[in-house]
Amino acid sequence: MKLIGSIIKLVFNACVFGLVVVLVAPLAYFAWRANQPMELLQFDGRTYIEWQNARRVAYDDMAEQYRSSHPKQEVKDGICFLTEVGIQLGAAVPNSGFYALAGLHPSLQSYTNPRDLRDGLVPQGVTWAGLLPAWWTTFEKFVWGMAEHAPHGPVPYCRIHP
Repeated sequence: MKLIGSIIKLVFNACVFGLVVVLVAPLAYFAWRANQPMELLQFDGRTYIEWQNARRVAYDDMAEQYRSSHPKQEVKDGICFLTEVGIQLGAAVPNSGFYALAGLHPSLQSYTNPRDLRDGLVPQGVTWAGLLPAWWTTFEKFVWGMAEHAPHGPVPYCRIHP
């Protein structure tokens, strides 16, 4: 009976350790990568943090210009930037993770957007060792896609160019 209890405890501890690794490793990797130059040439060698700081300043400037030229319109300070970052964290991070997994397990590609697959958002030939880098690169592609879409958004003072 004592042996069974020890085995159950060992399995439980292994599961907890695995869960911590699965959750912490991507967070740690993304935190590290956010301070490294991004790989896509469109970002001009800036880090994700630098890119986001520049976006925040540009959104603030655009909101102030819009407020000046449209004094009767309500302008919500910071909403454009917070929305962009919120979508990146809430949608781009998990979606790019799934796309990276689809690069690791091609059977998952049937669950991806066919246009994204065709446009190269789903990495090919991903290995376990390359999963986190593929995830980050895919995340960069999502971020750039959002930046390209921003000039066409519904809120006039959020129509920032990349």
